[in-house]
Order: sequence, then structure tokens, then C-alpha cells
Amino acid sequence: MEKQETPEFTRIVELLQGAGLKDRKAVELAERMSNIASQNTIAQFASKLEAGLEGLRAELRAQDAKMEAQNSKYNVLIWMIGFATAVISAVILFSNNGG
Repeated sequence: MEKQETPEFTRIVELLQGAGLKDRKAVELAERMSNIASQNTIAQFASKLEAGLEGLRAELRAQDAKMEAQNSKYNVLIWMIGFATAVISAVILFSNNGG
């Protein structure tokens, strides 16, 4: 049978009592230590989450810039096709009338 480990909170209280703190003070100090650790963990997680979100925002901005560049190229291509179509139409129209 496996030996069951003492939960961290209980072990901290036991250590504080062994160091001479009264029961009530040992429990309060253990609770405060736990709260500080929780707050630190939450702050670290929030920081990492914010850094990840900033990375995603940067990627989105880069993608937007690429899309704008592609759209500009397509707009130029559309204008060139339109201009070429107009020139070819004019050549066909004037060559039929002149002949």
C-alpha cells in the first residue's frame, strides 16, 4: 500500500507549529503563504497570456499587411487587363473601319 502524502497546506502548518508558532498563527501564516503563491501564479499566467496575445496580434498585423500588398497587386492587374482590353477593342474597331 502506498504511503499517502500530507497535503502541502497541512505540512506547512505542521512545520510552522514545529518552529514555535501557535496553532492559529501557524494556520493564518500558511493561508497567507498560499494566497501569495496563488497570486504570483495568476500574475505569471496573465503575463504569459498577454505575451502570447501580443504575438498573435503581431502575426495578424503582418497578415493584414500581406493581404493589402496582394490586393494592390490584383488591383493593378485588373486595371492593366481593362486597359489592354480597351486598346485591343480600339485597334479592332479602327482596323475594321479603315479597311
